[in-house]
Amino acid sequence: MAYISNLSRKPNPDKVLKVCVSSFGDAIYQMQRSTREMNHENFTNDESMSHRLFNLTTWLGAAVNIQQTCVDEFGSVKSDVHDHVVNVQTLTRHAICFINLYLEGAVQMD
Repeated sequence: MAYISNLSRKPNPDKVLKVCVSSFGDAIYQMQRSTREMNHENFTNDESMSHRLFNLTTWLGAAVNIQQTCVDEFGSVKSDVHDHVVNVQTLTRHAICFINLYLEGAVQMD
């Protein structure tokens, strides 16, 4: 009986991949919004740059949360997809940290 109970707790790789693909569509959308904002013609000269950077951190933060949904679905199952998701999530977090450092005045953009 315990064996059957444990089987039902194991993640189904097909289901996990489906959740990740669906989730990453949302994460990609949030990252595309961030890219469009950064490509705005007056991004660095605009008086509302702080507001734009705040938007970036909001959208990138949403992408990290969405990526975490995928990581959570994998649970203890390690795979190449899991590892790639964690790598993308780490890079996204680094981008947020860089933006926050700039907002705090620790980094100057020239």
